[in-house]
Amino acid sequence: ARVIEVEKTVATKFPSNTLISCTAYVGLAEYELGSIRHTFGSRIIMGNFNGENDENVANFASLLTAGDIDNVVIDNVQESRWHKLLWNSSFNPASIVSGGK
Repeated sequence: ARVIEVEKTVATKFPSNTLISCTAYVGLAEYELGSIRHTFGSRIIMGNFNGENDENVANFASLLTAGDIDNVVIDNVQESRWHKLLWNSSFNPASIVSGGK
């Protein structure tokens, strides 16, 4: 399977540590120069970089939940990264073409 390995260097340097990888979906809009507002939702999708979720991932998810942050733990966080890349590749050009509105 193809992966986006932005964490590979950290994982190599700290092989015994849990490395939690996340993708975030947050709706924002810039209404005027320098004025950015949260427009809708926010969700963090996360999992252990190596695909083996452990108690550290569960503990982090609990902290986010306690802070009222929507989150979901998945086994294949790399797949989530590809979905996020596709999401951004559709919205980013539309934002440019529309003048960021």
